[in-house]
Amino acid sequence: MAGQMQGLAAANMSPTPAVHQPSQQIHTIPTQNTVETWCQTYGLGPEECQSLIKLDFKVGDKLDALSDAIWEWAAVPPLRRICILEAYATSKEHATSN
Repeated sequence: MAGQMQGLAAANMSPTPAVHQPSQQIHTIPTQNTVETWCQTYGLGPEECQSLIKLDFKVGDKLDALSDAIWEWAAVPPLRRICILEAYATSKEHATSN
């Protein structure tokens, strides 16, 4: 019996695998540069914002350089595209006046 107990104790004393602890650092994206914030700033709704996210838009990208084929690929309806491009033009005016 004592031999069995020693065997169990030895089995329980085996090294346990190291558990990876996630880093405590939280990396945040500056909110002033997010697509969502840009959309809100220039009066675009959630549908327009989702279209920009599908296009992988980043604040500062040149939306007026996109071809019709790219807009169609992203399934952006014409009136939504007009709203996005008007907001883009406004954002460029703000950037040049600052």
